[in-house]
Amino acid sequence: MAAGPLASLAAARLAPAVRVFIVAAPIYFVWEMAQAPLFTGMPRDWRLATMFCALATIGDVIVLVALVSVGSFLFRNERWFTPPQIGRYTTIALVSLAAQMAIEWLGVEKLHLWGYQPWHPRLPLVATGLVPLLQPLVVVPSALWLASRWEARASPQRRRDSL
Repeated sequence: MAAGPLASLAAARLAPAVRVFIVAAPIYFVWEMAQAPLFTGMPRDWRLATMFCALATIGDVIVLVALVSVGSFLFRNERWFTPPQIGRYTTIALVSLAAQMAIEWLGVEKLHLWGYQPWHPRLPLVATGLVPLLQPLVVVPSALWLASRWEARASPQRRRDSL
């Protein structure tokens, strides 16, 4: 059974966010696993620690997909991240940085869900760990750029399908 025009439109509008999700998830997971030793409260069992990192990855990707939606609203285009534009990527990375600071503050200071190892570098004044704050500045632009490349490859196919 063929999808109706409304379903096709919805799928076309969701495709960019889905691509960002698919590209970002493995990057975030690797980042979470790499930074895990910098935190307190991680289980000693590697399977549980991996599960914690997987849960953190899901949260990271949900935030990123929300940011992609914010970008779609701000830039009035669901494919705003392609072609890459430094101003747009910087805007979303800075919004992501603010979100990350809020999440870290809430998780560490208010909810006590995790903490930092004594040797984990922290930013003065806010006392937030440095590595989690690098995450939106490294992972977000990288994931957007990779999704942009995927989107660019998919675009010719989309144009052929619409003819």
